[in-house]
Amino acid sequence: MKVLKKFRAIIITCILGMMIALCSCSGCVLAKSSSDEKLDNGEAYIATKHLRISIMFGYNGYAKYGDEMPVRAEIHNKSSESYEGILRIVFRNNEKRPMIQKRFFAKKESKVKLNFNIPVMFLSEKYSVVICDAQGNDVSYRDVELNIPDINSYIYTGILSDTPSKLKYIGNIFTEEKSSSSVNAITGRSFDIKEKDLKSYEKISALDLIVMENYDVTRLSDSMISNIRKWISNGGTVLIGSENSKSTKVIIDKLLGDSKENNNSNIEIENSTEQNFIKLDIGKGNILLSDFSLNIPKETWTTYGYNIINEVKKFNLINGYFSMQTGDSAFDYRFDALKINPYDRLPNLKLYGILLVIYIVIVGPVMFIWYKKKGKTVKLWIMVPALALVFSFIIYALGTATRIQEPFINYLSQIQLDDSEGRHDADTLFSITNVTNEKYNVPIKSKCSIYPVNLNVYYDTPGKYKKGFDYGVDCTNDKNELMINRMSGFERAGFLSKHGTDINGNVDIDIMKDDKKIYGSITNRLSCDLKNCVIYYSGNLVKVGDMKAGETVSIDKKYSKFYMAEEYDFDIEKQIYAAMGLKLYDTSLESSKRRKCGLLEAYLSENEQDTPFLYGYIEDAKKGFSDMTEFDSYGETGVCKQFDIKEKETYWQEGI
Repeated sequence: MKVLKKFRAIIITCILGMMIALCSCSGCVLAKSSSDEKLDNGEAYIATKHLRISIMFGYNGYAKYGDEMPVRAEIHNKSSESYEGILRIVFRNNEKRPMIQKRFFAKKESKVKLNFNIPVMFLSEKYSVVICDAQGNDVSYRDVELNIPDINSYIYTGILSDTPSKLKYIGNIFTEEKSSSSVNAITGRSFDIKEKDLKSYEKISALDLIVMENYDVTRLSDSMISNIRKWISNGGTVLIGSENSKSTKVIIDKLLGDSKENNNSNIEIENSTEQNFIKLDIGKGNILLSDFSLNIPKETWTTYGYNIINEVKKFNLINGYFSMQTGDSAFDYRFDALKINPYDRLPNLKLYGILLVIYIVIVGPVMFIWYKKKGKTVKLWIMVPALALVFSFIIYALGTATRIQEPFINYLSQIQLDDSEGRHDADTLFSITNVTNEKYNVPIKSKCSIYPVNLNVYYDTPGKYKKGFDYGVDCTNDKNELMINRMSGFERAGFLSKHGTDINGNVDIDIMKDDKKIYGSITNRLSCDLKNCVIYYSGNLVKVGDMKAGETVSIDKKYSKFYMAEEYDFDIEKQIYAAMGLKLYDTSLESSKRRKCGLLEAYLSENEQDTPFLYGYIEDAKKGFSDMTEFDSYGETGVCKQFDIKEKETYWQEGI
């Protein structure tokens, strides 16, 4: 008995020793942080035996809720041997753990730089920054947290000046929160830009506005000019003061380059009849040239300074992808539309019903009567199961064409037209669903920007980092590959993409307003037809209908069909159904009609300024959502363009 107790004690001691050894070993292999690190300046560090990694989120830690955020990493290999690995950023705001990653190769005693763009979907963004080896095994990680302002109308302004103190009023005008006590306040932040910031497009991409005043722009290198030009083309605004007059022409010529089509216009500043801006358009953005110095006297900072920035705000065109704000109505509309049954090939229930009736008739009265006459009813024990197998095989064969046997994609695309004539980009929200829980990768054929989004709209309390990930994107060298790692059968993995299309041309809209109704013409100069188009203005809808490529449609106050808000109890859903026959939550409608309604209602909810717009659809899916994968795709593509309504000029003579 004593021997048995000693033996048992030895076994328990060995087990405990092994457990301690394994724990200590795993602790050596996977270095980790003990708690979330709140990043005040947006920079985090990770160190391993061979590597030291610094990571910068946004512009000094600042990013916009509902937009994309640049992430820049520098990896320093301190060892005497080359190192191949993976830098992975895992999102921890929900139960699911999507990620985005890039592979890197660092030569001995060298540095490697990596750039990401990731979505900002929550006010408190929690990430795990993970270093993996070449096989994807975790080596080290750090949990970090960013606090994001909950106002998506923020303006992030960079000040490029040799005398930034004279432009201090710009920072004073901005406030981080909407405050009733500050009348002349615009939500945002200002930063002093250093020349080194302009060496990285990814860093300045977080800004909306760059102010240049009293600065020798000839110090800017060609690569810096190229980064600024790219930033403007993607929607940025540069404001140049008159004190740059000696070098302004130099930078203007460089920024404009070979661009011949620049829409120039004058913008008058409130409270001034003489001073104004000249606006030069470049792509989706613009340059604003002032004929006065931005170094205004201190006594006019809170009034005239506010008017300057407020006027600039109207012309800032930077916008991100689809709204990604959880709880936002646009977010909800799109994700509800994305959940609609994507299959177009459903089983032929009528045929199955006929086969079932035939089977019942044969195995019931027909076979019973037949074998009873023969006096061989015992054979029914053989024939009934045999006939059941035959009919089962027939039904299985008939259902093969409708059975989901591989992953499928459901998508919603939208093309926002600006004034350009070239090929237009599309924003696409899509999900990929598999019928099993197997791991698999999906290569993306076309070059595009893509990253994962969480289809769980509910915010969970983020837990600590869990080894591995659920799904994500490998974006090494712009060769995107979707990675499905830890998903159940029929569970959706969500992604967001910005990609090119083969659609070029534009839509010309010339609309006037008289009283409550509008009139004018719309010309479709796109390279494709538009279907089921409507015009939205002031809460009202006007049916435009289908527009073939090259066709012009007239809007007439008398003959066009108007769906006025007051006639439908100010219920836009009723107006959409009456004008277009679309309803998102009506299960009796076709899936395509419900998805189209989701696209339109999401766009309506994002149109905060109530700006008039034209909305239509493209029937050929490949023109909106490129043939990015080999899997079946189901979805819709919307096309929209905002425009200004001209007021009817009224003439009168005094005394008449």
